[in-house]
Amino acid sequence: VEALRLVEPAANNVAPLRARFAGDPAVTVLPGYLAEHAEPGWADAVVAVNVLEHVADDAAFVRDAHTAL
Repeated sequence: VEALRLVEPAANNVAPLRARFAGDPAVTVLPGYLAEHAEPGWADAVVAVNVLEHVADDAAFVRDAHTAL
């Protein structure tokens, strides 16, 4: 059962995340941005740490999070 989806836009962080969670079927690491993965209703919660100050369009990020929820 998948329980956690990690969306990581920094390409250099994807491999370390995948290595860290290798063998844990509950964790999926998704490269790219939330907008690429934010299908309606695919998330029960969105946790964004140090994100809004780094995205070009923070309102769009919040809309994408809303879509995912």
